[in-house]
Amino acid sequence: MKLFKISLTIKLLSYFLLITILPLSITGYMAYKAGRQSIIEQVKSQLESVAILKEQEIRNWMDHLKHTVIWLAENRETIYDANSMKVNTVGSPEYLRGRDSLVSEFRRIKDIGHFSSILFLDGKSGKIMASSDAFWEEQFKENEQYFIKGREGTYVSDIYFSLTLGKPTMVISAPVKDNNGKLLGVLVYHANLEYLSEIMLERSGLGDTGETFLVNSSNLLITNTVFEPEGAFKKWIFGQGAKWALEGKNGVGLFMDYREEPVIGAYRWLGDLRLALIAKQDQSEAFDSINNLGFTLLGIGLDILLIVIVLSILFSRTITRPIYKLVKSTEMVGSGNLDYRVGTLAKDEIGELSRSFDKMTMNLKEITVSRNELVREIAERKQIEKALIESEERYRELFERINSGVAVYEAVDNGGDFIFKGFNKAGERIDRLDRKDLIEKRLTQVFPGVKEFGLFEVLQRVWRTGKEEFFPSALYKDEREPGGWRENWVYKLPTGEIVAVYDDITERKLAENKLKDYSERLEEMVEERTKELKDTQEQLVRREKLAFLGQLSGSVSHELRNPLGVISNAVYYLQTVLNNTDENTKEYLDIILLEVKNSERIISDLLDFSRTKSPERENTDVSEMVNNALLRHSPPDGVIVTTDINKDIPPVFVDSRQIGQVLDNLITNAYQAMPEGGELKIEAKAVKKKVNLSVTDTGLGISKENIKKLFEPLFTTRARGIGLGLSVSKSLMEANEGDIKVKSEEGGGSTFTIGLPIR
Repeated sequence: MKLFKISLTIKLLSYFLLITILPLSITGYMAYKAGRQSIIEQVKSQLESVAILKEQEIRNWMDHLKHTVIWLAENRETIYDANSMKVNTVGSPEYLRGRDSLVSEFRRIKDIGHFSSILFLDGKSGKIMASSDAFWEEQFKENEQYFIKGREGTYVSDIYFSLTLGKPTMVISAPVKDNNGKLLGVLVYHANLEYLSEIMLERSGLGDTGETFLVNSSNLLITNTVFEPEGAFKKWIFGQGAKWALEGKNGVGLFMDYREEPVIGAYRWLGDLRLALIAKQDQSEAFDSINNLGFTLLGIGLDILLIVIVLSILFSRTITRPIYKLVKSTEMVGSGNLDYRVGTLAKDEIGELSRSFDKMTMNLKEITVSRNELVREIAERKQIEKALIESEERYRELFERINSGVAVYEAVDNGGDFIFKGFNKAGERIDRLDRKDLIEKRLTQVFPGVKEFGLFEVLQRVWRTGKEEFFPSALYKDEREPGGWRENWVYKLPTGEIVAVYDDITERKLAENKLKDYSERLEEMVEERTKELKDTQEQLVRREKLAFLGQLSGSVSHELRNPLGVISNAVYYLQTVLNNTDENTKEYLDIILLEVKNSERIISDLLDFSRTKSPERENTDVSEMVNNALLRHSPPDGVIVTTDINKDIPPVFVDSRQIGQVLDNLITNAYQAMPEGGELKIEAKAVKKKVNLSVTDTGLGISKENIKKLFEPLFTTRARGIGLGLSVSKSLMEANEGDIKVKSEEGGGSTFTIGLPIR
């Protein structure tokens, strides 16, 4: 018997383990593999995007450096200064003036931060004639590649370590030629690679172990890395990603890096720069989350395995013990002992078999009872069963006809839970449940959150005390009908069962009001967020325009002035030789000159916007400055100009040329605002430590909406112009420690006031 018992237990345990652990293991392993592959693809995509972005940033920076060199080499002022140094004697005032002008411009460009030093070399000897740093001057660089190739065109060197500068650099050179194409010298720029390191060390979204770096064609590290913070130009990189990139390949994959650590990385070959770009992240960090998930799944699997083993043993015992008792009973009864009983109380099939066996032994023992008593007992039992059936039918009919919900519970676990024993149709309708899903099930199983409501406590209290109670509850408030409530009457039957009679009360109005309030608040939030998004989009568009304008203005403006100068000279020549021509021709020539002047003004605005020079401030007479501006801009027909400037007004400490440009803009705008004529008034008043100079017109005025945007670059309401005049004026005022304000009403004229500081 013992062998039978053990073998059956082992079989049941094996079946349970096979049914539970095998599917769980397969599912967990597949989930882990899928998650790991998903992370690999996600990190690959991210690193490839980072590598492409870094490459684009490097190329944009390189293009910016080359454009700056070319622009300065072709600048009229640079050519003029270089020519002055070439045609004049060394040490002469003209020679020193040209050299100082170049040095000043070199230092201004160097202060921007993208260059370590800037040199100007004599075109024949290679001697350094001017430099942003004095220690370079008087040296000869006739054998350097940047001088030899820079004489012929733009030259860009590889990145190398400069012993003179004591740090890595890259040289860009370009020839400077006069208007006849004759070589004057060579401009040489040493790039400041700190910006390149900043590009590569920016690690947004790369985690703790992610990094990007550059390697040259000799496997030498060009930029510092996270794990080699001082490794630039000191460490050679032989990782697999660097090897693939130096072979001219681009891609992403899993490989070993220069630390012999497994990583996920992207590699790109920048052929024109002869550099390899690597972006990578340690696999240990990338797979950290999925590994944690794997350990969690393993722990859960082990816990489930232990639980299954324990439950399987307990379950197998509930089967093997009754069978063992039943086998022993058959042996006892077979030996003639009719008083022996199995005594199993289990409600399953084995328990039923055991009770049947006990009943059979009882019947065998009572076989001697007379036939008459047996017949009478059977008849009485039938009558009782009939009465019970009739009583049960009446009870069932009454139970089903009640309009209120009725639920019958039986306490289990000493009142710790209740089992549904009965449920009528009204209860099904109110609770939207099927009684077949409730009978013989625990209350906490059907309603997992029932213990959070007071009804469960009422059921326990009625079961203990036997006293009926009334209790309104919100058992289904959050599960079915919003605002649904129940009123419960709870009783205890003499049989020990608990009966709950209840009705449903719905408060839909409260839910509708809450939903309405929420919808209104949601609409307000959507409207507010839409407005914020629109404002942000406008600001981004404006910034993109400014960035584009700043990049183009310096290089485009000087390209336009030369042809405009040619056109202006040609028109002047035609006016000189065509004295006796017809009036239409003269009018067209005047129109051409006017348009040339307008174009030159736009170019000046572009240049002023792209680079505002430091003011050369000195004490300036306000009256003289205003009169000079009025002389430069004669009033159109129908406009009367008046001035009110007291002789006691103190001089102001400003750059007269820059403030004169501000007055030019304000006076020109005032004339344009009075197309039908009007009055222009200029007055000055001393206020504390400054002079307020106001320009007032009686023109069209400015709307409130446009006043807010008036000083923004590229904003204009006119068909002509690009909207830089007032923006440049504001920059010039701030550079001179002054300010500019405006007051205007649409249709009521405008007043612009500039505050000029007194020394």
